[in-house]
Amino acid sequence: MTRTSESRDTRPKVLYVDTAGGSELKPMRPVLDPHYRITTLDDHRQAVNLVAAEPFQVVITNAKPRGMTLDEFIRRIRVERPGVKVIVYTSHTSDKDPLDCGADAVLQKPVIAPQALGWVIDRALTDFAPGIFVIPARSVS
Repeated sequence: MTRTSESRDTRPKVLYVDTAGGSELKPMRPVLDPHYRITTLDDHRQAVNLVAAEPFQVVITNAKPRGMTLDEFIRRIRVERPGVKVIVYTSHTSDKDPLDCGADAVLQKPVIAPQALGWVIDRALTDFAPGIFVIPARSVS
């Protein structure tokens, strides 16, 4: 019996959607890639379609999706994939808390250590209580 590498890859699927094109994620990739199958997009509408087509377990997004509100983005993601965890990665403050929009977690920028982002992804995969994570750069080594 022959298996494809995709069928043997048990790393969680993570979709990273950021209007900046994932530039903040790029330096973290060497540490994160061995643990997660990460796909990056800069278009939130494409992200909704991709989530409908592929079994992502975690979606990480910035707080200001292009072309729709954060509420709408999270709602549409959950319609397409009800069990997906949504992490909002932001430095913005807004009138509406991302947790009130349906996010499972809010990770405050800047996150310098890739291990910090990995820690939040791992918590999302283990059904942690929703919350806001502010991780000082020196707290993770």
